[in-house]
Amino acid sequence: MAISIPSDITLNRRDYGIGEAIKLDDADLPADDKHPLVVCCLKYIASPVSSGVYSKIEDSFGNYLDSGLMERIANDDSEFDFDKTEYDKHLSSVKNYMKELTLETLILKLKPYVGSENKKWISANIRGTQKEGLDTLISDFSNLSGRQRALSFNVKGEVSAKINQAIRRNLPYYPALQYFVDRGHKSSKYEQGEDIEGLEDIEGVISFEKDSNKYLMEVKLPDRKTALELNVSLYTLTINMGKVFENIAEEQGLSYILRKSYNSLMKAFNKFKFHPDNNIKSDIIEDKINAIYEFNDILRQGTFDSDEDGLRYTEEQRRNAIKEGDFETEMKKFEKLNELGLISNKTYVDFKDGKRFTSFPVDKDLLNFVKLNIDFKRSLPENKDKSPPEYYNEIELLFQRKSSARTRAEITRDARIEESAIISAPSGTTYSERQFFIDESWKTPDDVKLNFDALKYNRELDSVFKKLLIPSNSTLILSFIVPEKDKQTYSTKRLTEEDKKELNNSYLDVVRVEKDYEFETQKYDAEGKLREIRPSFETRPSKLEDERLGYKMPSKQGVVQVQGSKDKGGTTIAREKAQGIVDAGLPSTNYSADLNAFIYYVMRQTNKLEGKLGGEII
Repeated sequence: MAISIPSDITLNRRDYGIGEAIKLDDADLPADDKHPLVVCCLKYIASPVSSGVYSKIEDSFGNYLDSGLMERIANDDSEFDFDKTEYDKHLSSVKNYMKELTLETLILKLKPYVGSENKKWISANIRGTQKEGLDTLISDFSNLSGRQRALSFNVKGEVSAKINQAIRRNLPYYPALQYFVDRGHKSSKYEQGEDIEGLEDIEGVISFEKDSNKYLMEVKLPDRKTALELNVSLYTLTINMGKVFENIAEEQGLSYILRKSYNSLMKAFNKFKFHPDNNIKSDIIEDKINAIYEFNDILRQGTFDSDEDGLRYTEEQRRNAIKEGDFETEMKKFEKLNELGLISNKTYVDFKDGKRFTSFPVDKDLLNFVKLNIDFKRSLPENKDKSPPEYYNEIELLFQRKSSARTRAEITRDARIEESAIISAPSGTTYSERQFFIDESWKTPDDVKLNFDALKYNRELDSVFKKLLIPSNSTLILSFIVPEKDKQTYSTKRLTEEDKKELNNSYLDVVRVEKDYEFETQKYDAEGKLREIRPSFETRPSKLEDERLGYKMPSKQGVVQVQGSKDKGGTTIAREKAQGIVDAGLPSTNYSADLNAFIYYVMRQTNKLEGKLGGEII
């Protein structure tokens, strides 16, 4: 069947098109460089070096890689001739064609699309790149060794050096705050244009959710003998900073290497055991609880996330690694989950197909058994004067930590308030200078705006937020309690004016952050190789430099400065330049900033086509 895609396609009044009509039929198979979708792939890759001619393709071509989305659009558009089965054949053929391209064949096929001013870099790169680099498959651009071959050497520039220093010295990398400032959040520690360019939207960086359950809190007021009961709401804020640093890596052309954490399979896993006197004990229940918790521990350690060098897997690479037996021991444990009925068939298939999981949900009935065993241990006389860690096992402690935010909120007394701290308060109240939630945006969880400067009022949170900004794969989870003013049911008849004032100043619509928080991190390896393309010397600006800036070439570079060069001889300048190159981590010979700028963009776009757009073309 022939497929005809109009130049402009929409669904629910949203534009999904690339501005070019596409016609496909059986004569286009197998795909070659004339195939319409291959042409789109090449235009997408060439976009940064083509004076913006293909910016619409760069923005929207990812939609065309989702045959399910295209089918929904076609069903809503009578001018759209489409068959999903036939379209999938074209996508598969395009994938097979693209993944066989080498660096040399790719840049030759890009020649019609790079713009007249940039065609000179095509032949120059072929002449200047070693044969090993030219023969590198573009499907290998996503791993460090492939990128090094394509560039003929490894380079580190100014941004790389700063990030590497932040990792080694455990220092916050404040330019990362740009992502939040660009989206309406506030931080005075970020200066516009300091290091990195604007980052695209990243799903899941900030999540702010309201608990649907109702909770109570008792507070003491100056003129009231008995505690006043308030209705409170519970909110949870999650900041996934690892996703921001991943995005910075992609935009800057850096390769982060995750530091290998301890292998959970090499340590003695603290298994769940029913108390011997607990009459609900069951061997099969114990096996199920231990199996799911142990495998979640393996997932938490990132065992399936990266190869032996610490480089992140794509879904295809993960699938191949599983098939080739790289995770034999771990997969035996995974198969046990399926045998015990702890995961769905879809989860089983998705995992073996390479989909990334951070954890598997634990069945509520199993969690109830854990809770019952916790309650039983707590009630024993011998545990009366002991703290929970003294008689709980690892799984029970984890269960308590995960559930504590909610269980503690069900019925609280004034101690709950005393253990929390005011982090945000309405204007005109005693604590109005504390505005962590800009304009009380906690009231609109889907569009929450944060003022990170307000963390200075909480020394502990300020410290943990600085840790969050150390380049790593880190996540921070905070819980907040708010007695919402319009949700209260108490009578004001027996409240004095002083009590009312205290309520408004310290409780109503005042956001308190709970003392307990969750902070998880997996460090980057500072000894691993981070790279940034196209460093340069800060000397006379060349004509080529001006041309590059005009054609979307990199704006951030490693800079080697030579101070006071007018008063220095040629030998001294050369020596200082050479030392500067070494200090910046740049190659001392065989280096071409111009050629590698071009290849950098080709590689970055190719990786985005494969990974970021989710189409798995390569």
